[in-house]
Amino acid sequence: MVKRILIINFCISLFLFLCVRNIKVNAQPNGEIVKAAVFFYDEDNAYNIALKENLINLVNNSYKDIELLFYDGKENQELQNNQLNEALKNDVDIIFMNIVDTNKTDNIVDKVKGYNIPLIFFAREPKSFDAIKSYGKSIFIGTDDCELGFVEADMILNQIKNKKLIDRNHNGKLDYILLRGNKESIESSLRSRCTLEKMKSNLEINELYSGNFNWDRKIVKDYLSPLLLLRLQDIDIIISNNDEMALGAIDALQEFGYNLGDEKKYIPVFGIDGIPEARELMQKGIMEGTVIQDSKIMADAIRIIGLNMYQEKNPLEDTDYTFDESGVAIRIPNGGYVLRTEN
Repeated sequence: MVKRILIINFCISLFLFLCVRNIKVNAQPNGEIVKAAVFFYDEDNAYNIALKENLINLVNNSYKDIELLFYDGKENQELQNNQLNEALKNDVDIIFMNIVDTNKTDNIVDKVKGYNIPLIFFAREPKSFDAIKSYGKSIFIGTDDCELGFVEADMILNQIKNKKLIDRNHNGKLDYILLRGNKESIESSLRSRCTLEKMKSNLEINELYSGNFNWDRKIVKDYLSPLLLLRLQDIDIIISNNDEMALGAIDALQEFGYNLGDEKKYIPVFGIDGIPEARELMQKGIMEGTVIQDSKIMADAIRIIGLNMYQEKNPLEDTDYTFDESGVAIRIPNGGYVLRTEN
């Protein structure tokens, strides 16, 4: 029995080890290294891949003042809780939290409070800020998701104005498919609602299908393929809450010979994030457009605000950011949009 327990404990420890990555840089002479634990809800998410790369580049190339320990939650809140316990036992100085379950903010805050260290939630907005407000060393860094939705609508309306979009079935309406993120996500809800509200105020639109795909490329591709078989000729555009799902839509379209470079077999796909692969596809004329949510800017904001809090300064010192009406949330501005290059 004892041997079995030891084997189970070893397996759990090994699993946690495989889900954490350590990036360490040498401090400047006489400088202090701050140990920061960075938790991603899913390290394989395209935006998180870019954000992690930018964080690593920041500390390797410019700021020799921080040691980053990365944890991959693999979309499992229980796993992320165990990883947090491990990080706290290892005496980290700052927690950067991209939480798996946005309903569990209070649990995370309660754990970190006892260690009296800064706790910065980022990118996945909690359902409520009450727990964050209860702890003077906690804030949220995110985006203005309704504004992102408005900009996505502006991008689509711009293409209509410039006659880049066509009414493929000649019904006098813009027929669309909407790819939503997680059903519980505030980001997904706001992006969807604000995109559609602005479009409805400017033209007649018709929803062919809308669904939640958990921000995931493969889920979109697998689900859309049979749907396209039935509705391909009716679709004018595909609107996505993020670029990763937009790429899944393109994967599905390409199975039917669309969005491969032939202008006669092309359906415009719009996303949000501005990830490298989406930009590459726009340069090839395969994806229509994306709203820029710059991961470099997010990475720098996380670093400087986290260090300010560690040093017990005003979190916004040496930045141009402000808190929103909640008093605990900072919204990173979007970078406008970019459109495809026509070949």
